[in-house]
Amino acid sequence: MSHILQFLVRGRIFHPTDFSETSRGAFVHALKLAVLTGARLTLFHVEAKASLDQDWHRFPSVHRTLADWGLTADIEASGLPMEVEKLVAVGPKIVETLAKHAVGEPTGLLVLGRELGNRMSRWLGGPVAEALAREVKLPTLFVPEGGRGFVSATTGRVELERILVPVAVDPDPKIAVQGATDMAALADTETEILALHVGAKVLEVDPGRSRGDSAPVLRTALCAGERVGQIVAVSEAETVRLVVMSSHGRDGLMDHLRGSTTERVLRRLRCPLLTLPR
Repeated sequence: MSHILQFLVRGRIFHPTDFSETSRGAFVHALKLAVLTGARLTLFHVEAKASLDQDWHRFPSVHRTLADWGLTADIEASGLPMEVEKLVAVGPKIVETLAKHAVGEPTGLLVLGRELGNRMSRWLGGPVAEALAREVKLPTLFVPEGGRGFVSATTGRVELERILVPVAVDPDPKIAVQGATDMAALADTETEILALHVGAKVLEVDPGRSRGDSAPVLRTALCAGERVGQIVAVSEAETVRLVVMSSHGRDGLMDHLRGSTTERVLRRLRCPLLTLPR
């Protein structure tokens, strides 16, 4: 097991939920990753004001979902494969409240739902999810509602036939390539990592190892054009299940006006995006 997965296991998976359909797909991915790594799963909801009835039943059911995945016998024999906690906080400032609790103790991965086309649901969706990820600077998995996820909600199967890693000189692609290798190690399918070089030349990348001597297949592609558009176009043409990008946040005036490259890719992707801060 390599360093990224080790970090995940040592920490926890933090999944904010607003009880909407947007959050449902993200919950399924967060739960499956917790099952596979043994990381503690924290389901977190923010209410604008205090209430005597916090509606705990509105949280997605861990036991029911695992039963749907055929894990009932395992649970009866050994209990849940990880620790699960469901927390509610009260506060009008959603991003600040979420960020405070996300970084309050070691967190290995933030899992957020988002809506395609950057629409808003209740308080998750595009702007809040992006702002939270910028604030906490943690590895973050964005899962689009109605998009092409890599965890089956009905079976729990992890289908990662192809992972796309955009490659550039800056930020250094090593972190993203290693992250893709780690994710491939969790899949129920054979995985190909597609290293996409947008520009004039191909940079050398190494997929490394995650379990034993095994390594995913690495394929290299070179294309020219506008970086964000090419990443999105290739993700659709290649039926990519996951895009992994390293990120160093926003640099300069234009990034602050338009968003970073990672944020602009996120707004147009139909598959999950895993961002790994440099």
